[in-house]
Amino acid sequence: MTPLVMLIVLGGLAAIPVEPYESAQIDGAGVVGSLFTAGPDSTSIPCQSEGVTEWYVAGLGTAGGTTSRLTLLNPSATPAVIDISTQSSLGFLAPAPYQGLVVPANGQLSLALGQRVVEAKSLAVHVTALRGSFVASALLVVAGRASIMTGQSSPSNDAHYASINTNENSTEAINLYNPLAVTAHVKLKLQMPGFEIAPVDIAVEPSTTTSVQLVPDTRVPTSGWATLRVTSPEGIVSTLYSGGNGYARVASPTMTGTTLAWLSALDHNGPVRVVPVQGQNVPVTFTYFKGQRAISTTVKASAGIPVNAPEAWLEATYGIVSAGTPLLMQGVVGANGLESGLNGR
Repeated sequence: MTPLVMLIVLGGLAAIPVEPYESAQIDGAGVVGSLFTAGPDSTSIPCQSEGVTEWYVAGLGTAGGTTSRLTLLNPSATPAVIDISTQSSLGFLAPAPYQGLVVPANGQLSLALGQRVVEAKSLAVHVTALRGSFVASALLVVAGRASIMTGQSSPSNDAHYASINTNENSTEAINLYNPLAVTAHVKLKLQMPGFEIAPVDIAVEPSTTTSVQLVPDTRVPTSGWATLRVTSPEGIVSTLYSGGNGYARVASPTMTGTTLAWLSALDHNGPVRVVPVQGQNVPVTFTYFKGQRAISTTVKASAGIPVNAPEAWLEATYGIVSAGTPLLMQGVVGANGLESGLNGR
């Protein structure tokens, strides 16, 4: 795969080839960025700009030829010290070599989890900083298909997934990890235009992982794309598994925001849609750039009902969409059917 960092800088687009999980410093401008990998298993994640002291991810594995790798980057000028623990079909593990790990100043560590956590299914990871901070991501390879996950800095009370494929031969499942000392009560709510789908309620016991299949399911019509909202008053860690028609991926929650950026290094193989999280008849403005000139189009949209992005906006390769309420982008891009360029700031 060929990695690229795509950046919008003051209305311009830059594509920078990098080594995986490279850092980039931009002076004198605000940016929005994504890391793309181009190849038969194309994927992308939004760039991260701040270190954290806690990090969680679910949906990994090391069994049956599945491989999982963590990359930990230290963006600061002083070393960071971290502990790593896992929860999986093997139970709770805190491998001794993963305790007190040092991430060098302005450096990184890359860890193949299968070397210490062998033949694990339903694998979740918790990284905590004893000193300093870090930026983390997880690489999962299943049947030759790669997924990159940004994870979560804490269990979430409210998370969204923008692109749930309900079409024939598709499989969608939500992976859940409860790292807390109390039971997490989780509600899974699928939303599709024209349909009312009853939510799924599930209790996830402390320090456990589980998975819930969403598609196929007799409750869910075979009718295109849906969005998923995952809520829990206690908090939950989640990822979404999607598979079908020769592709497979695992994704962290979709970023929401009142302003989202479209960055595409790849050809999109379907319409890109924008979905308001809340509100009715919300003005949604699509803006793209021709040279130094900004061109805008405004349409009305309501919660859970996607609107297609204008073709001129997509053809511009990069642009911005904004509204007075949080938005999700929904779409499929690249040879692996993976979302790409769908990130917000």
